[in-house]
Amino acid sequence: MTRALLISTSLLASISTSFATTAQAASNYTSYATHIYLNGKNVSNPYHIVAKEYPTAKQPTSWLAIWYLMQALKLMDIQSTWNGNTWNLELPAEISVDLINPPTQQKIHSGEMAISVNGTIVQYAPSISYRDPGGNGTTSYTPIWYVMQVLRRVGIQYSWDGTNWKMAQGQNATKLDVVKNFVTALHINPDSHGSNPYNDVPANDWPYIHAGIEKGYFQADSATHFGATDSVDMSTVDYAYQAYIGIPDSEMGWQAGGNLEKWSNIVGLNNGISLSDPMSRADLAQMNVNLTHLFEGYFKGSNGTYHLVFKPYNVYLPYHQNPHVSMSFAATQMADAIQQVDAMTFILNGNGELYKIHGLSDSNLHEITIGNWGTLKSNTYYSLNAGRSWNFASGFYGYDSRDSQNGGVSNAPAEVQVKDSGETIIDVSAIIPNYDSVPFAQAAVKVNDQTLEQILYSSGAANYSSY
Repeated sequence: MTRALLISTSLLASISTSFATTAQAASNYTSYATHIYLNGKNVSNPYHIVAKEYPTAKQPTSWLAIWYLMQALKLMDIQSTWNGNTWNLELPAEISVDLINPPTQQKIHSGEMAISVNGTIVQYAPSISYRDPGGNGTTSYTPIWYVMQVLRRVGIQYSWDGTNWKMAQGQNATKLDVVKNFVTALHINPDSHGSNPYNDVPANDWPYIHAGIEKGYFQADSATHFGATDSVDMSTVDYAYQAYIGIPDSEMGWQAGGNLEKWSNIVGLNNGISLSDPMSRADLAQMNVNLTHLFEGYFKGSNGTYHLVFKPYNVYLPYHQNPHVSMSFAATQMADAIQQVDAMTFILNGNGELYKIHGLSDSNLHEITIGNWGTLKSNTYYSLNAGRSWNFASGFYGYDSRDSQNGGVSNAPAEVQVKDSGETIIDVSAIIPNYDSVPFAQAAVKVNDQTLEQILYSSGAANYSSY
């Protein structure tokens, strides 16, 4: 007998427990081959059994001898101790643990074990004492699902396909984490209705996964397995955001850039993300930042400057019936309009705002207007020399890059400054010679008492009746 099996027999005999309230004791559970992998390397090949968690359970589940998991975790410098009913994982200092929402259960019931991390119980699990087909002793088994919940808390990636148990140390984001963060960042209401069909989604996470799936943003691997620990790349998030905006694949050619990858880059969804496969946890954190900016329509810098972030819309809807706007024209002009808006900043200045925008020549085939629409209420001023002097914008749209009476010049400066107050409407349009201007991006900014109240974005068919 090998030394490993001798250890297995003596150790696991000492941690055997009675099994009364969970799976019924049996002498002939069928054993199934199992392969445990760590960081892609096969480290052991034990057996698992299939049994119900408790007598009235409808479906059986897979159980694995915890000793083999202990040995695999030891290769990650995670030590295990056992006191007769609690399996405790001792983490090295560089591994953090999530102790949020610990179990409310107060004691270990018959037929159970507790799993703790650094002395804090994080999971109770059914336990069954059964022979180890790989040795001559009796070992303690627990359902794989419960171990998964513990590994999630310590940031270990895992997967189980019925035969292969894979674990990995690293900083990759999981599919479960991506969906939860996506739903949260975009303020999508979690949906707790219905029963959770996925064997790898904890009850607490089901509302987030349910919301992401029912809205068509994400897909499960199968009817019973979501793929919670799958690695994902940023294209998965790009597609989810496309669905969130409401753009069918057939209409993607009309959007900025003309395809999903370019559109995602132009709207800022992929800003600061490596786009490597798989997504890292750093990418996940940046994804949250980008989605939050897109949801809010702006972000505020540390120096108090507000940066506009245009919220994309489906360009196909307002323009596909316009005979002067082709698909390629829309894709090009929308890209320019978004980039123009995203380059705009403003600060709260006295009773209003001071905007800084790109300067465009009055012969440019793009047009930027900014101010109070309507000459009777206009209080818009513009400066073409970095604020050294100011001119009143008397036009209907306020400052207008193509109107020589309201700021339009042939040799525009790199930056134009505009002062306005109350409600300010920003418009970026494309010029079609011998036809008209076509607005591709509009933003309405409302400031009151030195407080930014709202930024409302839309296409050229804007309706700012809420003001």
